[in-house]
Amino acid sequence: YFLNSTGGSIDDELVTALVAIDGVEQVTPFRRAPVALNGDPSAISTADFAALSESAGVKISEGSFDDLGPGGIVVTGGAAIGGSTADDGPTLGSTVTLTNSGGDTVDLEVVGIVDASIDVAFTGNFVAAETFDSFIGETEPASAFVDVASGAQSDVEELARHAGVPVY
Repeated sequence: YFLNSTGGSIDDELVTALVAIDGVEQVTPFRRAPVALNGDPSAISTADFAALSESAGVKISEGSFDDLGPGGIVVTGGAAIGGSTADDGPTLGSTVTLTNSGGDTVDLEVVGIVDASIDVAFTGNFVAAETFDSFIGETEPASAFVDVASGAQSDVEELARHAGVPVY
């Protein structure tokens, strides 16, 4: 499941409450923000990348999250970030320009490429926490992936709704 707060945050108390629901295996909060990538609408996120890869199934096809530090970016491959084909997006080692909502820009080196997926559509591209904080600002996580046990999906939806948590 994808959980998104529209005005609050996914704080430790909410994570603890969600994990306590029978059938919830993992909750992975992340921070994200809209940006333009080389002039095209996009987004960036930062998170615990090992947990995100496990819970959301984010698969890196080139490079590594281990190489992601200040000045680097892991992009979503090809058409998912505004290209017209899967082959015309940024390549490993190339430089991309991000523009935030304030009009500030930063050039980042592509250190990895993830396969496009429905989960990656929620996250966009990935940057290190230091890059996110300096370019977007220090914010709390407002989104999360909630991983549930196979077969527990309907039970988790019902319990989450009773707890006042909308599920999508």
